[in-house]
Amino acid sequence: MIYGVVPLFGIVTSGAHLNAFHGEGEKMRIWLAQRGASKSSYPNCFDQIVAGGNDGRQDQTPLDIILREAKEEVKDAQLHETLKKAKGPDAIITYHVFNPTAPGTAATIAAGKIEPGIRYVFDYEVRDANHVFKKNEVDIAHIKSYTVTQVKDMLRQGRFKPNCGFVMLNFLIRKGNIRDDDPLYQETGRGLEFPYIWKRRHNLQ
Repeated sequence: MIYGVVPLFGIVTSGAHLNAFHGEGEKMRIWLAQRGASKSSYPNCFDQIVAGGNDGRQDQTPLDIILREAKEEVKDAQLHETLKKAKGPDAIITYHVFNPTAPGTAATIAAGKIEPGIRYVFDYEVRDANHVFKKNEVDIAHIKSYTVTQVKDMLRQGRFKPNCGFVMLNFLIRKGNIRDDDPLYQETGRGLEFPYIWKRRHNLQ
């Protein structure tokens, strides 16, 4: 089945994402990939540096997905070797997202459909704050590191691809940059420029 038509049938989509970061607290830096302007869905929006969906094979694990996507999207031998040793995801997120109908925001076939999803999240701590990840796909505009403040602003402004925004919000909460009882938690959620339903519990395992 073509991945883009899955929301038409109410099928739960699944995928794996990688958060690349250095440091902690407000001094943390987070690497993000910006989608190219020519992308058919969510052009110019921000993603994790590695992210991808289940391609339909029943025998693949979240680690299989993240390894496949890392090889396709990023040229970084150290990252690839580290991921091979990963024991499993650092978090599991479930959510429902409403695919917007505005031109340039989502694939036309999925527009206006509610998409339930589950994402397996891997955290990768970068040793060097000045590390440069080299992109491996032409439709990635660039990969850069950002401060926590910059990332929070991107979330408020709705500049993330929806499922990547959920993953980043969850990451900031887990790392203590957004507290669950902090008004910023609700502020950030309301600031995302797409209708959504998201469970308050984050299903961390």
